[in-house]
Amino acid sequence: MTATSSARRPAPAGGYNADIAPVAALMADPARAAMLGALLSGPPLAAGELSHVAGVSPATASAHLARLLQLGWIERGPSRRAVRVTGPGRDGLAATFGCSPRD
Repeated sequence: MTATSSARRPAPAGGYNADIAPVAALMADPARAAMLGALLSGPPLAAGELSHVAGVSPATASAHLARLLQLGWIERGPSRRAVRVTGPGRDGLAATFGCSPRD
C-alpha cells in the first residue's frame, strides 16, 4: 500500500476504533483544552471566567468558544452568558479517550 492509496487502515487492536484526529485538533490548543477541562469538571462558565482559566484574552476565549459552539461540543446555558459541555461533547471525549462520561 502506498502513501497515496485510498484504502482505509485497519482498526487498531483491542477494539479501539475511535478516530481521535478531530478531538486531538480541538485539544491541541492549550487554552481550548483548559477551557474544555474547566467546563467538564464544573458548572457552566461565562467567556470571561474561561479566559481567566485559560490565561487568554476574552476575545481569544470567545473565538475558541465560537469554534466549540459551531461543532456542537458546547451550548449556551439558560442565562445565555454561560456555556456548558453538551452530551455529544462529553460522549465524544469519552469515546476518544476510552473513559466513561460523567453526569
